[in-house]
Formats: sequence, structure tokens, C-alpha cells
Amino acid sequence: MVILDLLLLLSLGAWLADDSAWIVHTRTEILAADAETGRSQGEPVRVQRTWYTEAGSRLRTETVSAAGRPLLRMYFVLDPAGEESGAVYFEEEETRPSREDFELSPDGRTRKVCYFSAKGEAQGCVREELDQRKLVRTKRYLRRDGSYWAEEEVRHSPAGDLLGWTFRRADGGETARFDYHYTSFDPRGNWLERLKVRDGFPIEFERRTIRYAARENAAGGTPALEVLGWGSVSRWNSFEYSPSIAFGGQRLTFLRAESDDWPDSAARRPMVARRVEGRWEVGNLDLEHQPYTMSLSHDGEGVFYSVRDPGAQPEVRVFHAGLASPRAVRDLTAEAGIRGSYFSQALSGALYFSAAGGAAGAGIYRCGQQEGGFLAPERLGSEVNARGAVTFGPLVNAAETVLLFTRYYEEDGEDPRGRSGLYRSRRTAGGWSKAEKLEGLPYGWKPAIDPEAGTLIFTDGRDLLSIPLAAAGLSADRWVPGNSRPEN
Repeated sequence: MVILDLLLLLSLGAWLADDSAWIVHTRTEILAADAETGRSQGEPVRVQRTWYTEAGSRLRTETVSAAGRPLLRMYFVLDPAGEESGAVYFEEEETRPSREDFELSPDGRTRKVCYFSAKGEAQGCVREELDQRKLVRTKRYLRRDGSYWAEEEVRHSPAGDLLGWTFRRADGGETARFDYHYTSFDPRGNWLERLKVRDGFPIEFERRTIRYAARENAAGGTPALEVLGWGSVSRWNSFEYSPSIAFGGQRLTFLRAESDDWPDSAARRPMVARRVEGRWEVGNLDLEHQPYTMSLSHDGEGVFYSVRDPGAQPEVRVFHAGLASPRAVRDLTAEAGIRGSYFSQALSGALYFSAAGGAAGAGIYRCGQQEGGFLAPERLGSEVNARGAVTFGPLVNAAETVLLFTRYYEEDGEDPRGRSGLYRSRRTAGGWSKAEKLEGLPYGWKPAIDPEAGTLIFTDGRDLLSIPLAAAGLSADRWVPGNSRPEN
């Protein structure tokens, strides 16, 4: 591990000196593909995670089987210019690293990659011819003695996406053509889904998610951002929304859908999880209605949830249900005129939520509580509800001294390097302070705090993500009931 840590420091040292640098994290699920239709079949056969610099150089890649067994761990060494200059890697359970050395020609058009075993023995090389974009055009495979035994012709799209390659043996033996067909892209033009075809027959389907995190959130060369409860809470074939954790940290609720269903809530299933020996055990929650958003009450014994109410303004009704009797509900829209979503309850009983409209306008509201009932909703001021932004998804701490929420600016979209993202406001003697953005996080909403794990949790519309509070610029102490110490 000392050697590995040293290599990581060498690779990251020069690049991390750039305060503007971001890390790009991708997770690719590789599934078997039906040979006739090309559609994905079953669960992933393996999952690959890769971290890049913003300029596109790889930092680290990990490949695991569907069961989570390590298949490959690879760490890249960067030169002072931030270009890849080598790599070390561990295959499966191997504890001794193999390595790759990169040698780039002075004109930048030829790269030689040589391979060495864990014992330091040479294993042969690949000579790559690059185009002006530094994309590989051809590969020539060389034995240890330098003799040539195979080649590949590589194809890329004008945007730089890999279209495929043709492999040929020098002795006239095996020839195979591989092609990629891209079926989905994000707003930046990055591919999200593609089909791998060999000699005209589909063999694999790949589905990729992409996230951005600032370099300040890097620990040991990789971002501290993780997917929450992979395989139990967040799953490869579903979408998770609306996370909420009780102040005690032992109960988690969220919504699960089988597709990106916004704004239709018909497919969202309410889920409840309890912490058992450090892991989340997940089960279904049987509510009277189909929820659009859902959050735990401050004591963790009930949930507030919104239901789509077409024709109303805003188009939601709000209910409260106890987890012990989830079908016994209170209609808070009828009781207190509350219409909104994404709830958070303080220890005082005050309820914060966001509304998409109404007489006072869209934004975040607060309802005080008196004798078991809620007072009329009051919209928070411009320090929180900024003009020109959609402000939603509040999370208030127990003492109502810290408020987290999301702002979305249409002109910036979901690019976290712009103004859209998670924000924080602190309560002062004069009211809520001017909100500050939590820099370095991917775009997401509906924050929650896990006080036991010391993490911030939120959704990006695909998975529930988790990051240590220190990496997010927050402190766990402020979220514990009865503790009013300032942040560290």
C-alpha cells in the first residue's frame, strides 16, 4: 500500500495544484445483450467505475463482478502536464501490482505502451498511432522480442466517441470486427448507453452514469462521493429519490421507481430501511396513497408525503402517516392549507417544505406547530428564495439554525460548475443569512444527514449519493438534537 499511495501522490500532485480542477466520476454497468434484439438481459455481469481529470486523463478505474468481487483495480500516473504516463494495476485478488509504462513520441502522434508482470518481467508492448485529437487510430501488438503479431484499426465519431475496432492477426488467423451503437446521450453530449456488437451480433449492453466532484473532495486520489447502500438502497435497475433520515440515524425512507418517471409519480414505491450492524435492511412501506415525495417526521415514527392532485395549485396534497399504522392518515392540506413537497421537520415540530406555486409564490415555506396542529404556511425571504432560481428540497437541522436546499437556474442547467446545486443558510438574529453554495458537489436535491455515518445524502435523480460531512463543508454536530455548538 505504501507503493500504491506514492504512485497516487505522484500522479495527482501537479494536477491537484490547480484550484479549478474537477474530478469526473463514471459508473458503467455491463450487461449481456440479446443476440437478436440487442436489448440488455438480466443484471450486470460486471460494473466499472472510472475517475478522470476534467481534461480527460484517467486517475483510477475499478471493475467488479455483479457480486462485487474485484476483477481489476488500476491507478494511473500523470506527468506534470496532467497527461497519462503510466499505470499500475491489480487483477482480481492479486496483492502485487503489474504495471504499464507509456512512452509518447516528441510530436505526440505515437505512443508505446509496454506491460510488465507483478514480478517485473516484460510482457510485450502495443504501439499506438494517434490522430490530432490524441485518439488512437491503429494499434500494433508486439511480442517481448519486438516482433509484430496482431493489429487493430480503431474508429471514432467526429465527437470523439469510440465507434469500434477491427482486430487482425498478422499470420492471417483470427479476424474480428467490434462496433458500438450509441443510443443515449446527456445534455453535454456524453454517451449514457451503448450496444457492443461483434461481427454483427450484439454481445454486451453498457449503461453509464456521469458525476462531477471538485478536487477538494478527493481523498487518496479518488472522490469521497459514494453511492449509498449499493445493491440494497441504490440499485442498478432502479431510480431512487426523496431520501430522509431520522435525527437518531437508525431509520431511512426513500422512493424507488423503475424508470426516470418525473413528473409522473405513479411508479414511485415508498421504501423504509433500518440500520442493522452498519447496513441498511430495506422493505416496502404500505401507504394509503401513491407518494410523489416523502420525508420522515423528526421522531422517525411517521412520514409526511405529497400526492399529485391535478387541477390544484400547486398540484399536490399533503398527508401525514405513522409508520405503525401507515394507512391511518391526516390530510394536512385540509387541516392547514399545506400544499407542497420535500418536507423537513425541526425538533420544535415546525415543518419546512417547498411549493411550486400558490398565492405567495414558489419556494420554501415554514409552518409552525401549536397544540398538535400546524399554523398557516409562511414563505421564507429572498436570502433563501432567490429571484431567478427554482428553490426547493429543504432540510432543517433540529434547532432550526441551519437550512440546506437546492437552487436550480435554468440558464445553467444541472452543471454543478455553475450556480445550480445545494445551498446552505444559517439563522441569525435578523433571520436567515444569505445562502452560500456548497461547492464541489454534483447537482442533486433533497438532502438528508446521516448522523451516525457522518455523511450528507442526496439524490441526483438516479441514485442516492453519500459524502462525508467534512468533504461537503458541513459538521455532524450541528445536526444532533439538543446540540447548538457552532460548526467546526
